[in-house]
Amino acid sequence: MPRKKNLPSKLDSQYSSFLRGINLVALGLEGCRTTLNRDQFWELDDKKQGVRRISADYQLLEVRKSFFNVSAKFKMSVEDKQGTSTALLIECEYGAHFHYAESADAKEFAQRFTESELRLIVWPYFRQFVNDVTGRMTIPPILVPLSVTA
Repeated sequence: MPRKKNLPSKLDSQYSSFLRGINLVALGLEGCRTTLNRDQFWELDDKKQGVRRISADYQLLEVRKSFFNVSAKFKMSVEDKQGTSTALLIECEYGAHFHYAESADAKEFAQRFTESELRLIVWPYFRQFVNDVTGRMTIPPILVPLSVTA
């Protein structure tokens, strides 16, 4: 018996077309903050008691006729296992500006893009930022995983 093929819906086809029409115009660091308690960091590291926590928040800020703006906020911390004290905290926010081809469903598609594909673009910038800034803090540079599910 032949298998039934899952045909893409009209909406998926339109979204694919929207994705092909996106152009990243600008991406930049909007702000950052770091704090380090070096003594506590080394103590957690020596005892292998440190827990690394990473979170990401992606938001669609604005949609206009031919462009949209997004924000990506990241937070990485090294804490004790109980989560009562933080030895290292790194927070940063990136903003990006995209142009797109005309689309009737632009707001819906821009939101979908922000919630799914945007992370593929901005996550490498966050990884590099954490690695670079920790390397300048007189601690071993921290390598953030290639992806996050947050």
